[in-house]
Amino acid sequence: MLTYHSYQIFVPLFVLLSLLIFKKKIFTLDKTGLGVAILSGLLAVFLLFQGGVMKANQVKSIGTSPFSQQSLLLSAVEYRETNQFPLVLNKLLFNRFTEGVVKLSQNYLTTFSGMFFFVHGSDHGDHNPGHGNNLHLFIAPFIFLGFCCLWSKRGNAWAKLIIFWLFLALLPSALTTNPLLEVRIAAVFPVLELLAALGIMYALSFFSGKWQIFAGVILLVIAGLATLRSTIFYTIIAPRTAVDNSPYHQLAKTMAKYQSQADVVLTQSPASSPYIWYLFENKIEPNLAQQKLVHYPPTDEGFIHVQQFDNLLFETIDWTELAQRAKTSTYILVLKPTEISEDQKMSDDFQFLEALTDQNGQIIYGVWHYFNNN
Repeated sequence: MLTYHSYQIFVPLFVLLSLLIFKKKIFTLDKTGLGVAILSGLLAVFLLFQGGVMKANQVKSIGTSPFSQQSLLLSAVEYRETNQFPLVLNKLLFNRFTEGVVKLSQNYLTTFSGMFFFVHGSDHGDHNPGHGNNLHLFIAPFIFLGFCCLWSKRGNAWAKLIIFWLFLALLPSALTTNPLLEVRIAAVFPVLELLAALGIMYALSFFSGKWQIFAGVILLVIAGLATLRSTIFYTIIAPRTAVDNSPYHQLAKTMAKYQSQADVVLTQSPASSPYIWYLFENKIEPNLAQQKLVHYPPTDEGFIHVQQFDNLLFETIDWTELAQRAKTSTYILVLKPTEISEDQKMSDDFQFLEALTDQNGQIIYGVWHYFNNN
């Protein structure tokens, strides 16, 4: 619950479900152990509120939720205006509640994605370095087999809990605009691997003697090769292709490099939060960051972006305003090629310092010393 938003939805529901399933056994548990469990839960809740996480969740939900009252109402009104049914029927079929139910259902069903789990994962480099698959492809049939085996025992309390775990774990991601992100759906991975293990054991039960040993060895070899492949991919290949060559990774190093050479070092795209990369890359103490970060006012979606840290500025350039500021301060600009015009590049006001390139040699940022000579 203290690690990510989705668990703050999943864990309380999972605990409540566990209490309902095992309600007859609760009072037979060791009283000391039960007391420690309750205190641990209360401590987690206290830390969530104490650390301001609930306020952060509210901001997060505004920016990532597809269930804002206004957007649902706009969809309903649009559907009403495109047909000639009576107003009463229209309001019954198309309203904020029905649109919310449809959207939640669509998102929830989207999470049952074989492509996402077994082929390429999400396209978000921060959540899925290298865009690799999230689970080994060879365990897909065993997950299905394990679920069927578990469903046949659904009267058993533990089987019931695991089945509900699977369906509950998909709920938090369904409440967002993009349900297929690894961190939002992370609570489902342990239960999928548990189902795969159950499916493997069930499959091996159809063999006996030497054939069972032979089948087990084959599965161990496949699992070992798959694990080795994933280990190499995530520890060697992904860092080189996805992390080391990230434009923000290079941007952070470059801003730190020029920080002492000008009054101000400026880059654009504050909504992409490049300051996070700077803080991480340069190992800035969190307490110091909290003291020195200057924020913009909240956006309409509730996000609060960073404008400044020390002499680093993260803002969208107004060239007229910047020209006035540059009369009294020296500026180094770290800009994407599309963020500076050809006329500016030829002007005496701009001195080119260096280019940052990706692994293909393409320029991702240019570094310019900006003077206002007028």
